[in-house]
Amino acid sequence: MKTKIICTVGPSTSSEDAIKKLLRIGVKLFRVNFSHGTIQQNIQKLKIIKKLGGSTISDLPGPKLRIKKFNGVIQTGEVIPTQKLSLPTLKKGWKIYLSDGLIELEAASEEQLKVLKGGEVRTGMGVNIPAIKTLQSPTTTDLELIKKIKNLSDFIAVSYAQNANSIKKARAEYNGNIIAKIETRTGVENINEIIKQSDAIMIARGDLGVQLPFEQTPLIQKKIIQLCEQNYTPAIVATQMLESMVSNTFPTRAEVTDVANAVLDGADSLLLSEETAIGLNPENAVKTMKKIIKSTQSYVSEKNFKTSTISEAISESAKNISKTIKANAILTKTRTGKTALAISRYKPQTPIIAATESEKTFNKLLLAWNVTPIKVKNLKHLNLNEFKLKKGSVAVLTYGENFNTDSIKILKI
Repeated sequence: MKTKIICTVGPSTSSEDAIKKLLRIGVKLFRVNFSHGTIQQNIQKLKIIKKLGGSTISDLPGPKLRIKKFNGVIQTGEVIPTQKLSLPTLKKGWKIYLSDGLIELEAASEEQLKVLKGGEVRTGMGVNIPAIKTLQSPTTTDLELIKKIKNLSDFIAVSYAQNANSIKKARAEYNGNIIAKIETRTGVENINEIIKQSDAIMIARGDLGVQLPFEQTPLIQKKIIQLCEQNYTPAIVATQMLESMVSNTFPTRAEVTDVANAVLDGADSLLLSEETAIGLNPENAVKTMKKIIKSTQSYVSEKNFKTSTISEAISESAKNISKTIKANAILTKTRTGKTALAISRYKPQTPIIAATESEKTFNKLLLAWNVTPIKVKNLKHLNLNEFKLKKGSVAVLTYGENFNTDSIKILKI
């Protein structure tokens, strides 16, 4: 499958049996959201995933406000005390959004809230108040958390990334892959500098659609994916992809279209959140997303970029030659993943198989469009049999001295 799927692990999927089922249907990347549950509960999830051979994304809580102690339904038109939801001091007229905008309130005064759009409120539910400037991320608590979980985490996701410094602060504590979550106006404004410091970008559309006018979200998604492609950086699209499947067997037609459009936009990976964390049938949600991806991915248009280096020219040539000769695979040897990502961004229909010695690079390439990474012991003396192609297969191999990609070869296995 060319576009990858990431599953969020929660009450519905935290057991060994549940993780095994998801691994069996092709899931390789698992997100653990440290905004919910205790640190020890989440560390246990990471341990189970690693034990079973999955790769882990630890999503930091960040500075987001959350409901502290309240479980119940609030009705549209109801007026409730601010204290009931443990919210900070508000000014009259301020809008408050819960659950990524599904519930909407307005401050009638500093002490009272009017419910404009009601719904079920749960302890731990996210609160977004656009009038309050987001605190700096990562927080001190986030940085302390990284120290506790870094050895179990293949990726750290920095919530509410504001600028390049957000990523640099996290990298000072962690030398693995870092995902920057773009979910604020400031993050969008500073997207270029954030991409340059990050290993991957997550377009977290829930808070983003509240912080900015919701009608801008689709174009922001497209723009960020394009910028990621230009910078060899995997792009993840997240939030409410198949949300109705938390409680339903089938997705809405709008959700199917949303997933398909994210694939057509060129997203490297798609993230399932509540669908697999608290959904009634996580496996069904994954299988449904796989069906949509498989029916759409052959329509993803090949991309064109201005080439300025020999390596870029070789990557573009690999895509063109593989198409002309109908190759079974494009093969590459990579230490950092850059060559594989350079080819991937052209969106060739030919599968890319990338051999690497690096665990960090292997995990990063699990995110990348149409790339299958393989872990090898010695790149310099790599045997072509390690690519596991069938006899008679035709492949395009990119290579170079000291891993500076400057040559291309056509092979018949």
